[in-house]
Amino acid sequence: MFRSFFKTSRTLKAIRNELDELKILAAQPLIHRLHSGEKLSHLREAEFKVFSQFGDDGVIQYLIHRLHPLPDSFVELGVENYRESNTRFLLLNNNWRGLVMDSDEDSIRYIQKDDVSWRHTLTAHCAFINRDNINDLLAEAGFTGEIGLLSIDIDGK
Repeated sequence: MFRSFFKTSRTLKAIRNELDELKILAAQPLIHRLHSGEKLSHLREAEFKVFSQFGDDGVIQYLIHRLHPLPDSFVELGVENYRESNTRFLLLNNNWRGLVMDSDEDSIRYIQKDDVSWRHTLTAHCAFINRDNINDLLAEAGFTGEIGLLSIDIDGK
């Protein structure tokens, strides 16, 4: 039974990775359109979703192209298991390096065991983040100086 579960788990992981690759390939024409120099009437015209909850992936692609050159690093706070996030597309498509943090230990363990952590330059830390500790947490993780993108989606007391 364990062997069957392990085999099914590996198969699901392989399918998930393949779907991620297909989603990234499907977004390439959208990125090309954003980088073509075509003027947009509204920022929402840049929206497309690959890994973000809404259209943030497209908006971020549009902005990093327009604000070029930016440091190719990001920090995202409040990522849960990092399957749906604002920076995953930057990591996988643009090869940015990143730091993700969440206060849930199970979520951080999931990220650290996921292929995304060893295939890319991604650091995942578990911490309860607040205004008093954020600078220390970033410094401890080696993220000092300028970063290209900061994404914050945390709830707290």
